[in-house]
Amino acid sequence: PDSYVVAIFDAFGTRVARSLGNSVRRPSPSLQALMDRGGREGAGMTQTLEGRSAYTGFHRVQGMDWTVAVGISAADA
Repeated sequence: PDSYVVAIFDAFGTRVARSLGNSVRRPSPSLQALMDRGGREGAGMTQTLEGRSAYTGFHRVQGMDWTVAVGISAADA
């Protein structure tokens, strides 16, 4: 659905792909905070760059340090 968002970030935290268009190349502040907690993966509530609450999970790809994040709109859950 259009209310879901998938993003891929490189090892420096720069977005290289996103399912929803947005000119911001960094994760939203709440997604960045979630990823900064450390670990290869995690999940929690975030705000998308569009301002929507989302249940978000992320996973760091082993050997590349790239991160895949998937957000599911809280309104749709």
